[in-house]
Amino acid sequence: MPSSSSISDTVQALRIGLSNDREKIREMHNRGLDGPRVSAKLTTLVDTVVVRLFEAALNELEATAADSLRANVAVVGLGSYGRRQCAPCSDVDLMILHQGGNPDEVAL
Repeated sequence: MPSSSSISDTVQALRIGLSNDREKIREMHNRGLDGPRVSAKLTTLVDTVVVRLFEAALNELEATAADSLRANVAVVGLGSYGRRQCAPCSDVDLMILHQGGNPDEVAL
C-alpha cells in the first residue's frame, strides 16, 4: 500500500514544478512561441507528471507487484492530451489498460 507521506511529497513537488514550468511556457508564448509548440510543451510537461506519479505509486509496492504492473499496464492519454494538443487549462483524460485476469492488481 502506498505511503501517503511519500506520495504526498511527490505530489507537492510535482505541483511546484508544474506551476514553475507552466510559467516558463507562458513566458515563451509571450515572446512569440506559436500555439502548436506551446501545446506540445504543455503536453510534454503533463507526460512528465503522469509518468512520475505512476512511478511513485509503483515504488511504494513490493518489487514483484510493481514489476507485474509495469509489464501489464499501460496508461493512455485521451482527448486533447492524447492528441498532444493541451491548452493551458486543459483537463487530462487518462485510460488505464490492464492485461491480465486480476483486476484487483490495478486497484491502487
